[in-house]
Amino acid sequence: MPENKPRKKESSIKMKYLKDASKSILVSLIVAAMFGCSENVKEKEEVEWIPAPPINRISNQLYGFVVDYETKVIKPKISRTLKLSDLLHAHKVDKSIIKDVLKAAAAHLDVSKLPTGQPITFFKSKEKGEVNYFIYEKSKEEYVVFDVREDSICVTEYKKEIEIVRKELAVEIESTIHNALDDAGLNVKIAHKTSEILECAVDFFKIKRGDMFKVIYDEEVVNGQAVGISAIHAIGFVQGGKTFYAFRHEIDGKEFYFDENGNSLRKAFLKAPLKFSRISSGYTKSRFHPILKIYRPHEGIDYAAPTGSPIMTIGDGEIIEMGYNGGNGNYIKVRHNKTYTTQYLHMSKFAKGMKRGTKVTQGDVIGYVGSTGLATGPHLCFRFWKDGAQVNPSTHISDTKSNPIPASEKEEYLLNVKELMDKMHKARTYTGKTLASL
Repeated sequence: MPENKPRKKESSIKMKYLKDASKSILVSLIVAAMFGCSENVKEKEEVEWIPAPPINRISNQLYGFVVDYETKVIKPKISRTLKLSDLLHAHKVDKSIIKDVLKAAAAHLDVSKLPTGQPITFFKSKEKGEVNYFIYEKSKEEYVVFDVREDSICVTEYKKEIEIVRKELAVEIESTIHNALDDAGLNVKIAHKTSEILECAVDFFKIKRGDMFKVIYDEEVVNGQAVGISAIHAIGFVQGGKTFYAFRHEIDGKEFYFDENGNSLRKAFLKAPLKFSRISSGYTKSRFHPILKIYRPHEGIDYAAPTGSPIMTIGDGEIIEMGYNGGNGNYIKVRHNKTYTTQYLHMSKFAKGMKRGTKVTQGDVIGYVGSTGLATGPHLCFRFWKDGAQVNPSTHISDTKSNPIPASEKEEYLLNVKELMDKMHKARTYTGKTLASL
């Protein structure tokens, strides 16, 4: 029986032929590794033989399943263009079930081109050399077990146990935040999240040697290996002798950051609703229309971007209109408050879950760039209303920050802030020396 068997997802796909339960219980599985091989590609494989265990003792465990001494673990390495079918043929999976295996696998990976970065491992019997199982690792937290014994196919998803570890970090900067973390052997993802949280307060283009920051965060750990950052609870960033704070607080299940006094750390609106290539047309009262061949007002900003690029709502609000409308193509209109409304035109499609009345949060993806309606190429036409009149977005997007923390939650918030600030003051750098008090 497996020990510490990982949690099984509710969705379990059982294809065509299912084995009886007794066979599944005797599972002896698995290992992590990488890529495949084909008969047309020179194989470079790592083969691991599991030694015979002492009597009444387990020799090894992989992915939470017992591995006995009669198993051989194959970690294939393949070319980037190899298909899963080539890999299965090369490892002599029964030809009669390969079609069904591919059908089952299609729900989890691209069978026509094996993805780089996600390990695939074969688990063979030593006696017959037959593949009993192969495992596809979707991520560091999730993997899929394919049971292909005899004429049976059973596909099951598993999720590894993720341990959340609270950590405190203090770093003095020599050049950049990223380099400071990398030099210390620390998680560089903290740099990206820190810059996102404090982008409205700290000028990250003017960081100098001697600037410093302290962070309290939750790290995700799987089998002793850090796989991600689940939350940053507090940041104290010193730039040019001035300290900027950020503290995490949830409102209605959503994450927000405020300063030590409860003021929001984000602006009311994003500067742009997408990552664009260029502005192809600006706001003007007279523009020659490239399709209609007449001069008329262009009361929006056109952002050129590849088809399918995500479009984000620039602020919190509610979808009040969406659909298809002649020259506008697929569009969504969002009311942010009594003063401001925005509109997003020419989408190729809407994001999943979008409908009239949907509440959206700043940065939510609401659709994707396209060229529907009157458009000569893929772009987003973005329009902005203030007090019911269309205005130039570039001059009217407010620099005013969002609302402060609700008054009903402020007392609890400030108590949490005090506790976190005390911890940051005591934090030491990775070298062991104490930074100046924040």
